[in-house]
Amino acid sequence: AREERELLLVGQLEASHPRPPAVGLGLQDEVLIVAVKAIVRSTANPLAYVGSDPAASRLGMDKVASRLRFVAAGLAVPRWQAVTRDTPAARVPLDGWRFPLMVKPAGLGSSIGVHCVHEPAGLAAALLDAGRHDDTLLVEEFIQGRELTVGVLGDQALPVVEIIPKQEFFDLTAKYT
Repeated sequence: AREERELLLVGQLEASHPRPPAVGLGLQDEVLIVAVKAIVRSTANPLAYVGSDPAASRLGMDKVASRLRFVAAGLAVPRWQAVTRDTPAARVPLDGWRFPLMVKPAGLGSSIGVHCVHEPAGLAAALLDAGRHDDTLLVEEFIQGRELTVGVLGDQALPVVEIIPKQEFFDLTAKYT
């Protein structure tokens, strides 16, 4: 019965999702995850899942909304600016900013479309490529630091793991190959 409910949910998702669910290179489509969570929560006989609820998942995936929340909570964030995919590089207000900069699609994860820009001449190409993935882009100063992750299993924190990519930053290639 559970398997039939899961197949029904996938069918509902495929019928209502504006693009085919995409899973490739071991990636999870974050939009798909949020949609599945919303469907699962809305059914009369919900399926169990772990993790954040759909609203928290959406907020976590929206880099602009999450940064606004961080700032409102008094947390330090790198200098950042939201722009649209159509914003020319020359119109991005960067007076006083220091390079490198990170350019990111505002609503995607897994470092899809993310670029580290080392000089102003590289900004236009980074905006163009990131704009292939989202209408809204985030441009922010790069903060050098260590990448750490901690898994949680039930109520127990697992050991801290440091991620040391061979590439410049923990990008899509480093995550899934």
